[in-house]
Amino acid sequence: MIRQIIATLVIVACAALAACTSTSPPLALDVVAPELQPAETVGDVSDSDSATTALAAEPAEQQSNTAATKVAALAPNANIRLAPVIGAPAGAVEAMNRTIAARSSQRGIGIVPSGAPGANYDMKGYFSAITESGNTTVIFVWDVFDTSGNRLHRIQGQESAPGSSPDGWSSVSSSVMENIGARTIDEFAAWLENRRNG
Repeated sequence: MIRQIIATLVIVACAALAACTSTSPPLALDVVAPELQPAETVGDVSDSDSATTALAAEPAEQQSNTAATKVAALAPNANIRLAPVIGAPAGAVEAMNRTIAARSSQRGIGIVPSGAPGANYDMKGYFSAITESGNTTVIFVWDVFDTSGNRLHRIQGQESAPGSSPDGWSSVSSSVMENIGARTIDEFAAWLENRRNG
């Protein structure tokens, strides 16, 4: 009986991993959001999460050295084009985009304007704000595509904000969206480095 339970768990885990690495087109937000889990529980982003955690744990001087190393490694051909975000209001996206631009520069990653040529990767973001028990949780998903439209990677996670409001987004501060922007670029950079080294 124990062996059957273990075998069943292995099959379920394999199926979940296969779903995470699918190259199918991104799902609509109302389909994606209920299935989202925190980034640390998702198989295909665990490596990037550990890299981000390790960087955060380093002293500031070591962080700057690490960032400089990554800049040198990523600069030659890491250019991403961001599609318009789905599900978040313009004000929230503006705060996040400022951080994405600054963090990308630190990481040696170029940002290509939407619709412009010259990108190696396209990123599409899907957002939702859910209010529960006096708090608001922002759930985010970024799908990373190559220039042929094949999905290569998914970055996802959540950030919490105190307070609640009818639309959810009114309780989300700029700092919450800035955190999401920083996490997005850090996880993308870690994934890209692993991809090149693999």
